[in-house]
Amino acid sequence: MADKKSQESQDPAAIWVEPSRLKPWDGNPRQNDAAVPRIAESIREFGFGAPIVAQAKTERIIAGHTRLKAAMQLGLDLVPVRYLDVTDAQAMRLTVADNKLGEIAEWDNEKLVELLKGATLNDAMSMGFELSELDKLMKLDAPATQEDLEIRYQIVVSCDDEGQQAELLERFESEGLSVKALMA
Repeated sequence: MADKKSQESQDPAAIWVEPSRLKPWDGNPRQNDAAVPRIAESIREFGFGAPIVAQAKTERIIAGHTRLKAAMQLGLDLVPVRYLDVTDAQAMRLTVADNKLGEIAEWDNEKLVELLKGATLNDAMSMGFELSELDKLMKLDAPATQEDLEIRYQIVVSCDDEGQQAELLERFESEGLSVKALMA
């Protein structure tokens, strides 16, 4: 037990470093640019749920390329990093495993729908869901309905002036749509 305790004190779960110190792996086969805005929003709201993992001797990223891009998009001065003392071959295998192993897991749709009850469309999308996935969930023989998920499909219309806005509000309301005016 003493060895584990001394290892824990010498091997922190993460340390905070400047993002510019880290080196993305050019050979990373995962294409993650589309996920960066959502990861950035998650970091903005919750902070880092998991550190970036990097190879100790090279500071090359093993896991967390998207988190690094999101942190840079947010202009963060420091990011949490977990350094691992692994070989280049081990780093490569862990990079692939980190991405691939998560694909094996499946959702329990009934539990997922239950968790999403009361979530707004923005909440669900910030968790990584696409509209098509939410539509499929609502159509399942699960205990939730579209109203349970409070998903609202929204559109924003820019108007030239207050008169045009009032005219459109009245027209849309007369068509049975739920409308609210915003001033930008």
